Amino acid sequence: MLPVVRAEEALSQRLGELATAAGLPVPALEEDDKEGTLPRVRGDAGEARIIVPPELFEAAPAAQIWHLATCLGWWHSRTPWRRRLGARTCVALVIAIWSGVALFRGVWLTDPPGHVLWSAHAVLGAILPFFVAAAGRYEQRSFDAAGLEVLRAAGHDPVDLTRQVFGDEPDPPWFRRLLMGEPAPSTRVAAAERLLPEPHPPLF
Repeated sequence: MLPVVRAEEALSQRLGELATAAGLPVPALEEDDKEGTLPRVRGDAGEARIIVPPELFEAAPAAQIWHLATCLGWWHSRTPWRRRLGARTCVALVIAIWSGVALFRGVWLTDPPGHVLWSAHAVLGAILPFFVAAAGRYEQRSFDAAGLEVLRAAGHDPVDLTRQVFGDEPDPPWFRRLLMGEPAPSTRVAAAERLLPEPHPPLF
């Protein structure tokens, strides 16, 4: 039990140091009970806190700093808030349409409209998981971009740190990436490398 306590204290201390160095408030940490999830921000602007999956407590320091920085991006930029609102609104709209089609399908069971509605309901149900994953990636990219700025403000090299965390991690197969709610490792490295200054053209 003691190692878990020390791990929690170490992660909280790392969060405090990172937030203070970047000039941001230090949010509360809360452990998630689900493994394999992403660190995420939950709550409104005033009472938001960072929800941390169990594996992050035992992750390498570079990975802890990188993921904590992406969450701190919530306080650094308004873009993650806007994208979260937009993504969740779109997902809710698609689910409402899918539910509405299912409701009307119950009215026309055998008539021609019923066959059309059944097909529409099946298609919407098939694409819904991919749509939700795409909305998650759209939202997470804004957290990642804001997190890179947090790293820079805190005195870290965002490109080098991103390469340390994701440079040796292989991308999953393309069909799995379609259902992922986060960008692929190579996408995250490429996004960080775009922060590098453009090389000057040769003089001669």
